[in-house]
Amino acid sequence: MSEIFLQTKTLFVNKDPLVSVIITSYNRGNFIDKAIQSSLNQDYANIEIIVSDNCSTDNTPSVLEKYKEDKRVKYYVNDTNIGMIPNFKLATERTSGKYITYLSSDDYFCNDKFISLAVDLINKHLNIVLVAAKNATLFEDLNEVVEDATADIFQHEFMKGSDLFQQFPKCFAPGWGAVLMDREKLMATRVFESKAQSLDYEANLKIMLQGNVAFIKQPSYVWRKHSSQASGTMNFETIINNFDFIENVYSFAKQINAPVDIENWRLQVYYAYLNGVSRRMINQKGSIVKVMNCAKAKSNIHIKLLKEPKYFILFTIYKNYETLGPLLKVIYPSLYRSIEKDK
Repeated sequence: MSEIFLQTKTLFVNKDPLVSVIITSYNRGNFIDKAIQSSLNQDYANIEIIVSDNCSTDNTPSVLEKYKEDKRVKYYVNDTNIGMIPNFKLATERTSGKYITYLSSDDYFCNDKFISLAVDLINKHLNIVLVAAKNATLFEDLNEVVEDATADIFQHEFMKGSDLFQQFPKCFAPGWGAVLMDREKLMATRVFESKAQSLDYEANLKIMLQGNVAFIKQPSYVWRKHSSQASGTMNFETIINNFDFIENVYSFAKQINAPVDIENWRLQVYYAYLNGVSRRMINQKGSIVKVMNCAKAKSNIHIKLLKEPKYFILFTIYKNYETLGPLLKVIYPSLYRSIEKDK
């Protein structure tokens, strides 16, 4: 009976659901036209493009003027600059699509079939809540586009969300570039309440726990690397606030009784995060100590990490790198090269 019901129910599934492309922007008049055009060039017909302008003071309104007759493009201008994350939240709330994808106003889609391929995968596989495609990076100073090296995971077409979740951070986890996600599942994460800079990781990890993931192996999104970007720089406060992304995912997984080893996951993500942060701060001994002291506030995490020899040894090296660095170069040259590359 239930099997017959399920088979009948599938007949009424919308195979061409509305997809919302979200473009948030502030003073990107020199880039935003390409972002919009690449969205309109998608061969998937049932789309809307939400442009949420955070009170730009440049020529953005005049650039958008030519799209005022295109019903697919919905242009909103905030009365004041409300900040980057609140603008993401507001733009998402303005959408009507079953699925959404974010496109930075200085980036663009490089695969006209990205959305249609993603929807095909949603229709093909069970309970797909997130579809990720490969990215590429445009280095503006070199005028060169380089395909991202995170290739292995894209050999899969389908993965259980919980399996991909447990491979993080050793394995790839997508950001928001070339990611199509279930809007309802995203809103269930309450991610816009987070203080973390790694908002995309937090959201996607929570979404994975609610279903399955599909992959598109073709590069579909170009991230433009230039001097005026807002992301990428982390001060001390941001580093500490980013603990939120780990803690929020941890709490969410426990709340929904996700079928994952969340305690071990939390420990390994803290290790990877603190390791990466410490390497970038290797010449700031005082800052490393401050970050470690903040980690101590989460006593159960700190104690567990101290029991791991690799943690204890590495962070002893980081805190005393000025003294131990030359010795490390001689006795463990591969580790020395790795730290020098990352710092």
